[in-house]
Amino acid sequence: MAIAKENGTLRRAVTCVGDSDGEPHDAIGHKPSNLGGDHAVTNLGTLLHTTFPSEEFSFNLYFEYWHSTNGREQALVYPNTRQPPDENAVTVVERVTLYDSMGMSWNSAGQSYGCAHYDQQLEAASSGDFYADDVDSPQELYNVVEVRLVIW
Repeated sequence: MAIAKENGTLRRAVTCVGDSDGEPHDAIGHKPSNLGGDHAVTNLGTLLHTTFPSEEFSFNLYFEYWHSTNGREQALVYPNTRQPPDENAVTVVERVTLYDSMGMSWNSAGQSYGCAHYDQQLEAASSGDFYADDVDSPQELYNVVEVRLVIW
């Protein structure tokens, strides 16, 4: 996770939203072979599935962030559908700081999966365009997203 944060993979993942609902993109935690190709949004999925192959490990991926009305919110971005975490589960956490001037990425037309860079800055996002609120307007800080990986 530290490598994914350092090389920008986590930032790209947390700013990638579905094209109609503003929620985290459905494909963020998937590996490319499940999507029919290699797309930018799957870089995190590729890293996770290479590091933790499904034959040996299971994992859930969560994004937690501050919502101005509801307080702390959590999105289950990649659920393991085979089994729940067991008593041997390990949790890894990295935080990604988002700024008003950062661009969102979204599922572009014609792609069933994948995120393309989108020129809209987070501060210009309308309500519903992006899952996390601008919690420090008018300051440059937009929000802090905690990326939590539970592995077992």
